[in-house]
Amino acid sequence: MIVVDIETSGLRPLVHGIWQIGAIDVRRPERFFLREGMIDREDEIDPGSLRVTKKTEEYLRDSRKETQIILLKRFFNWVNSSREKILVSKPSHFEYQHLTGRARKYGLEIPFNDVLDLSTLFQKRYHEIYGEFCYDGIGMRDILEFCGLEREIEHDALKDAKQIAECFSRIFYGKPLLPEYSFYPISEQLKKTKRELELAV
Repeated sequence: MIVVDIETSGLRPLVHGIWQIGAIDVRRPERFFLREGMIDREDEIDPGSLRVTKKTEEYLRDSRKETQIILLKRFFNWVNSSREKILVSKPSHFEYQHLTGRARKYGLEIPFNDVLDLSTLFQKRYHEIYGEFCYDGIGMRDILEFCGLEREIEHDALKDAKQIAECFSRIFYGKPLLPEYSFYPISEQLKKTKRELELAV
C-alpha cells in the first residue's frame, strides 16, 4: 500500500496544478517520497489554497523547481518500485483524480491498480467496534482521535501522508506503524480482531 498526499493550487483536476507530492510505503515505511515541482503556466491558482498552505503564487510558479511532468515521472517511478501499488489516502478520490488527470495530460501511465479510502476503512472499523456507523461527518480530526492521535496541521505532503499511514495501520492492522507516533497508545479495541469483538458482545 502506498499512502499519498498531494498539495495543489486548487481543488479541480486539470485546472489546478500539483506542486508537492508526499508518499510512504506501508510495507516498508522507511521508503518515502517527497518532492516539489513548478505548476504549469496554464494552471490556475485558487486564492483559498494559498491561504491554507501559506504559499504564494511566486512559490508555486518558481521556475527553479522541476516541471510538473518531471515531478510525476519521478513519483510514478518510485511507485513502480513498490511491491503493492494500491493508493491509500483521505479522501482518496482527490489524490487519484488529480494524479490520473495529470497522467492523461502528459501521456503517462498511472501506476496504481487499486484505491482505498481511509474514511471507508474508518467506517468499517467503527461499525465493528460500536455496532453502528459514524453519522457526524468524518474529518481527519475524527479519524485521528479515533486512532488516539493528535492533529498537526502542516499542509506538508509527507507529514500528512505519515499521519494517514499511521491511522491506516492502526485501523487496518490494529498496530502502530511509525516510531514518531509510538508514544501515542493504541486502544485495546483497535487491537482486537472482528471475531474477538463479536465474542466480547
